[in-house]
Amino acid sequence: MTRSSLLKKFNIKVQALYDCLYDVKELLDCAEDYELESVGDKFVEDIEEVLSDGEASVEVIKEAITDTGEE
Repeated sequence: MTRSSLLKKFNIKVQALYDCLYDVKELLDCAEDYELESVGDKFVEDIEEVLSDGEASVEVIKEAITDTGEE
């Protein structure tokens, strides 16, 4: 698989991951329970933070995919 193909597929899967995450949040919001909504919001925020700022963030993985080894 080429790197560009891998990157494209990775981006699609990451988008699906975010879509699923927001579906979970929406489901918890439907409970119309403030505490449950708050916990759901925090859950989503925590996962988004790890995905964007974690040691193995989405950007780190994208960089690893596109890294050609040339310096």
